[in-house]
Amino acid sequence: MSAIDGWNSDRNNIQWLFKAAINPFGALGSETARRPLSQVVVLANSAFSSHFASMKRVISSLILSLGLYGCAHEVAFQDAHYDIGGTRDRHRVTVVIDNKTLASKEVINSGMAGVVNDWEVQPGEMLKQVSDIEFPQMFESYTLLTSYPAEFSDTARVIVELSIVEYDFSGFHAKITTRVVISKMEPGKRVLLDRTYHGTGVSQGGKMFWGGAFSMKSAIRQSSIDAYKKIFRQIREDLIRSL
Repeated sequence: MSAIDGWNSDRNNIQWLFKAAINPFGALGSETARRPLSQVVVLANSAFSSHFASMKRVISSLILSLGLYGCAHEVAFQDAHYDIGGTRDRHRVTVVIDNKTLASKEVINSGMAGVVNDWEVQPGEMLKQVSDIEFPQMFESYTLLTSYPAEFSDTARVIVELSIVEYDFSGFHAKITTRVVISKMEPGKRVLLDRTYHGTGVSQGGKMFWGGAFSMKSAIRQSSIDAYKKIFRQIREDLIRSL
C-alpha cells in the first residue's frame, strides 16, 4: 500500500474516532456500542501513529525530490537606479547590444548556499539594465539597438557597441569583463576606441555565510552591479577624452 493510500485509510479511522467522541450514541451509536473501550484506544493509537508515519513518508519523499532536482533561479537586476552626477553631453548616442549577449546566461552554484540550487545569472540583461541607467544621464539622446544599422540618418552620433567577454561569480564576488567599441559618425564611421574593461564587485561573503540560499540572489545582484559601476566609470572617462 502506498503512503497516500495509507494516509487515506488512517484519515477515515481518525474521522470515525472524532465522530464517536462527539456523538457516541448518535448516528454511529450502534457501531460504537459494539466496540469496547480497549478496542477504541488501540484503534486510536494505531490510526494516529500510522497517520503521522504516512505523513512523514510523504514529506520525506518531497524533500528527497527537492534535494535531487534542486531549484534554478534567474538573476538580473530589479528596479535598479542610481545617479552618476555631472551634465549630459550634447551628442546623440546609440548603444548596440546584440541578441546573443542579451540572452547569455551563466550558471552559478555555491556550496555555502545549497549545492542543489543553481542561479542562472543574466549578464547580458544586466548590461542592458545598466546601460539604461547610465547613458540617458550621459547624453541628451539615447537609443538602444540589438544590431548595427546599415546607415544612420544623422551625423554627430556616437555609437557604443557592448558585449560580455566573461562573467564569473566566485570567491564571494562577481568578476566581469566587457568589450566596448566606441565610434562616431562624421558622416562616415570612425572608430574612436576599442577596449576591454574589467570590474570586480564588492565581496558578499558575510551575506552568503549568514543568509545561505535565501541571500544568494541578493549577493549576486549587489556584487554584479558594483562591478558594472566600476566598468562604466572607466567608460565615461574614456568617452569624455574621446569626444
